[in-house]
Amino acid sequence: MKKIFKATKELIVLLFSNIILLVGAGLFVYNLFNFSSGHYNGKGVLVGLDEAYPVATYYYYSDETLVLLAISAILIIIGILQMKQRFNKRS
Repeated sequence: MKKIFKATKELIVLLFSNIILLVGAGLFVYNLFNFSSGHYNGKGVLVGLDEAYPVATYYYYSDETLVLLAISAILIIIGILQMKQRFNKRS
């Protein structure tokens, strides 16, 4: 009976660490490509154009995206450390 509980506990820990790693990786990839962009318009009025061509385009991350990137990086590190701890325990 003790072996069954021990095996079940190891399985739950294994699943938990893999889920943490998977969620961290998914959040990281999603938020890595979740950037926004904008552009500065040139001075088309000087040359008589109503619409100006964009002079510069900029890309940025919102505050929520930066926080989620940090959280996902922490989750990835926790998952890797749990896997390493499990590997060292077996050896």
